[in-house]
Amino acid sequence: MLSFAQADKAQQRQLGEVIARQTGHMTGLIDDLLDVSRVTRGLVAIDKQPVNMQDVIADAMEQVRPLIEAHGHSFESRMPPCGAMVLGDKKRLIQVVANLVNNAVKYTPNGGRSLLTLAEHDGRVVLAVSDNGIGMS
Repeated sequence: MLSFAQADKAQQRQLGEVIARQTGHMTGLIDDLLDVSRVTRGLVAIDKQPVNMQDVIADAMEQVRPLIEAHGHSFESRMPPCGAMVLGDKKRLIQVVANLVNNAVKYTPNGGRSLLTLAEHDGRVVLAVSDNGIGMS
């Protein structure tokens, strides 16, 4: 806090934005843990609505962008220009996409590359996250 008080106004604003963003992210992580508890007890309600996956990806990327930047990753996304509509729970879909991207960043060396692709095939929406990390078997 002492270094925050000694920062100029622009630095204070930037630090305040980072704190607010990270507080939101931490709140989201706690909510995720509570959701896991609810899932294991069969208490999760899914709110199915038409959702544009482009919006889901944008919200998920907002959550994980600080981690991507901290690791010096280059992150590319390839999506149809108008996105892709699915019937699903937007909050849960954001959690899924954020977790996939988080894993790509965590298990890829600093300075690595990740790619998120969104496509429609045979009436289905396909989302894939790939990276140049250690991979899974």
